[in-house]
Amino acid sequence: MTQTILAFASIALIPVLTATVVDAVVKSRLELADGSLTRRASGHVVVAGIGGVGSHVISTLHELGVDVVAIDKSADAWGAHVARDLGVPLIIGDASRKDVLLTASVPTCRALLAITADDATNLETALVGRAIRRDIPVVLRLFDEDFAERIQRAFNIRVSRSVSYLAAPSFAAHMLGQVLDTISVGRHVLLLADLTVGAYATVEGQTVGDLRRPRQAWILEVTNAHGQRLPSSAAGGRRLQRGDVVRVVATRSGLARLIAETTAAPESAGRVPIVIHDSLPYGNPPAPRKGV
Repeated sequence: MTQTILAFASIALIPVLTATVVDAVVKSRLELADGSLTRRASGHVVVAGIGGVGSHVISTLHELGVDVVAIDKSADAWGAHVARDLGVPLIIGDASRKDVLLTASVPTCRALLAITADDATNLETALVGRAIRRDIPVVLRLFDEDFAERIQRAFNIRVSRSVSYLAAPSFAAHMLGQVLDTISVGRHVLLLADLTVGAYATVEGQTVGDLRRPRQAWILEVTNAHGQRLPSSAAGGRRLQRGDVVRVVATRSGLARLIAETTAAPESAGRVPIVIHDSLPYGNPPAPRKGV
């Protein structure tokens, strides 16, 4: 008897469950059509493209406590599992379509990041986003430097970045083994590096002030061979000595020039040693040391 009742109950529930599912699907499509889904989120950042770069972006934004809505064409995108693990809403669709951006609540978002691996898709996404909301802040990822500059000027897009242009100096500089970090400034990259003054280098005996290169290099600090930092009050007049470590922020050309000027002279071997006294007030001054 019990089995018979359960069987009839199951048969009766199937139409109810089916109707519930169909109603939810139809309702969401109607909401998408009339734009009511856009009222579900606000103050968030929309990230279009969650590949290698996008996955890091959504992770960083999440760590900073910023609400994120992610968009990607593929459910198997690199950052799809990252979005799921972080609980970030993920919309599978073409971010250059108006209905997809409306689903992501672009009209009420804080900013739109178009950072897929395709320049055309990123540009179209940005333009469609601006069509939906004229004042939306946009970050646009482009691979071609000249194209990025023209687009930024023509469409008044707040930030555009050429990935290859930004990555090339950083990659090349790290190959030298002296670069600590890179700093993006506008459409340029500055390099942070530590340079050691070699024996009979061009800058040996010059002042710290002489080492500065206007618009090319800025000196942050100098540490002598004993690991003692140069006092800021003596920064301009102190003469550089072999073994000094100079921390600089420089352009690519500025860093290349400083590397050449701080590198030991190849003909230094066999020269007569000289005695150099460190005249800076480091506390207890070290004993005079001999150069090579």
